[in-house]
Amino acid sequence: MKKFLLSTALFSAFTMMAEPPQASFYLSGFNGETEATVSNTLTYVPGNAEDEDEGIYRYVNNEFEITECVAGFLVIGADGLRLGYDKDNDFSFDNMVNDRTTMMSLCDGGPAVNCQLSPGSYKVILASMQLEEGSPMTWSIMFQKLGGEEDLTYHLLGFNDNSEPTQGNCLLKQAVEEDGETVVMYTYPRFLVESCANGFYVGTADNPKLFGLDQAFAEMTPSVSDESPMAFMAEGGNAVGCTLKPGYYSVNFSPAGTTNMIAFQYCEDQTAADASTYYLLGFNGVTTADDSMKFTRIVTESEDEETGEMVEAYEYVIDKLHISSCPEGFTVGTADGGFSYGVSFEFATMLGDAVTSNNPTGILGIYGEPYGFELPEGDYTVSFFCNGDTGMVSFLPYEDSGVDSIVGEGSEGSPVYYNLQGVRIANPGKGVFIKKTGTKVEKVLL
Repeated sequence: MKKFLLSTALFSAFTMMAEPPQASFYLSGFNGETEATVSNTLTYVPGNAEDEDEGIYRYVNNEFEITECVAGFLVIGADGLRLGYDKDNDFSFDNMVNDRTTMMSLCDGGPAVNCQLSPGSYKVILASMQLEEGSPMTWSIMFQKLGGEEDLTYHLLGFNDNSEPTQGNCLLKQAVEEDGETVVMYTYPRFLVESCANGFYVGTADNPKLFGLDQAFAEMTPSVSDESPMAFMAEGGNAVGCTLKPGYYSVNFSPAGTTNMIAFQYCEDQTAADASTYYLLGFNGVTTADDSMKFTRIVTESEDEETGEMVEAYEYVIDKLHISSCPEGFTVGTADGGFSYGVSFEFATMLGDAVTSNNPTGILGIYGEPYGFELPEGDYTVSFFCNGDTGMVSFLPYEDSGVDSIVGEGSEGSPVYYNLQGVRIANPGKGVFIKKTGTKVEKVLL
């Protein structure tokens, strides 16, 4: 599924494919328009040979303007398909696209898709997928917001063999007061530096900007080291060399026209993400670290089925918590905010951005916005674990303590599967599942 999402958003070298299922599509219901126009048409874009093998076809509108969508929308094919909300597909839980849940599963004959996307310009991608030969074709639609300079996000690229923009290397935008003026800077509170063999860049996710070493300052600050932990960067520069010792750093990036500065400060507290003390924040009016919302960390050992070695596993648990309210959503974080987990931008498109009765398990991302909570008031057993950039939290009714928890199981060589409701599945069949191997969590399509 992850491969499908990436292939939907990224286009590779084009080759000839089989005849597409429709000549084109148009978006009906946006901005009061119910007929095909130049502005709302989705045009077929040929894919590559691998796409053809998997039955993937794409239709794209590179700049679609949204002002309103009062009664929802449909996607109408030039040759007769009428795509609406696919309520039977596990890919989407709720009939809604908004600024966080930007992807939706569609099917022929489904009802209009509810829409709360903010007004603005979007790149719209409609994609099909045939899971196996002879099976019905499934459809999904994705909206990618097109923003100006004020909407840029910056990422640290090149550290730890990771050169792709992800939530785990995204710098957080902050407004800082300096000498009576408001200065915008981007920060990462505790960034783990493990390696940087080929140097690093600062890049943007939605716009093709890549910042490297500013040659005007190359002699003064040629690289980043523990003795000289800062560098000046400019668009188009070469990779910045880095010899920082492994560990957690507070990173600040200050863009200022053509000259941009980045600085690394070694954190005094080097406690790893999976060994820290965590609190559940946002429930019952509690928004700061409080013992009533403190997780107990439990470490266990299990035998790796392949190697026979004993492997440590851990989980964080609040055995019984009465939840009465969560008006602004919740996060899981440390007392100092060095680690904080909220909405996972990657998984929100698939799993939504709220825990519900149908899906009481949430996939969290580092430094994400508060996660929604729609479960009824009551007593819950809350379980949490994280693996650095990603976390998972589950809420089970306290009286159902006999149900397997979604955390604390599965050695590095023994995967454990759960359905999208957080229930452990011994022998998963075909469908979408959450796979947990040790502390690694991924959503898989079987």
